[in-house]
Amino acid sequence: GGGDVGYFGGWSMVAVALSLLGAAGGLLVALSIKHGDAILKTLATTGAIILSSAQVVINICNYTFDPTPTVESVVPPKGDPDHDQTLPLTVLNASEKD
Repeated sequence: GGGDVGYFGGWSMVAVALSLLGAAGGLLVALSIKHGDAILKTLATTGAIILSSAQVVINICNYTFDPTPTVESVVPPKGDPDHDQTLPLTVLNASEKD
């Protein structure tokens, strides 16, 4: 094979380098396709952790900065059939309880 000049006769260094780069690119594409599912799984897991952490921080902030209950939220509205009477808003000490 190749006659008098050899198998790679007539190839310049640039042609050899381009051929090797093309082969390496093909191997990288094959590896990407083979391991792509693992990479996507890792990205999805990372995204889920980040979103969950953000949700926890938001919930902590909402709970921490929640205003104290107002009288309107404690006393049932007038005419409510379940609560005909208004509830007393006094707080008993532990010693005053029956």
